[in-house]
Amino acid sequence: STPALKAIKSAFPGSELTVLASPGACGILDNNPHVDRVVVYDRTASMAARAAVLRGLREGRYDLAVDPLDDWDLEPALIAAWSAAPVRVGYAGAGREVFFNRILEMPRIPAPAVDAALRVLQPLGIRTADRKPQIALLEREKAQAGQWLAERLDGGAPVVGIHPGATHGTQRWMPDYFAELADRLAKEGAAVMLLGGA
Repeated sequence: STPALKAIKSAFPGSELTVLASPGACGILDNNPHVDRVVVYDRTASMAARAAVLRGLREGRYDLAVDPLDDWDLEPALIAAWSAAPVRVGYAGAGREVFFNRILEMPRIPAPAVDAALRVLQPLGIRTADRKPQIALLEREKAQAGQWLAERLDGGAPVVGIHPGATHGTQRWMPDYFAELADRLAKEGAAVMLLGGA
């Protein structure tokens, strides 16, 4: 979604952009120059903890709520409506459309997340060809990563990162396939790094 955040901030340069993010995703937004505030929403937290976050959203008096999810999940759409933003944009499907007043049809063929996040901005007149994800690292973080890589990798080898995970089991490739891919890359001289958490 980071290209969409950049596009929103470019279209509304004087705006304050708040992003609702899961605990696992909020670190990606650290130091992002287009994000003014990150609100952490943990779907596994108690009902009271989630209600407190939602009350804070309602009190934020937002002008616009954008739900980039092109899925059947109702909770993000409900949160957008709960924000009471006068303009709410999102994808139709499974009743999600009742929570929005600017609605896009769900794509027939699932699109990459970056495309869904950019397409949902079209009813706002926002279009961009910039699909490049953005993670804003501090110089010290870059230096630490460079040192970590230098200590572990053969200097000239290309580095290939593999993130063998997905939100839903049906979206995950089989572990044996990842292993085979990593073996092939290593045989071709690449340094393979596995990325992700538990």
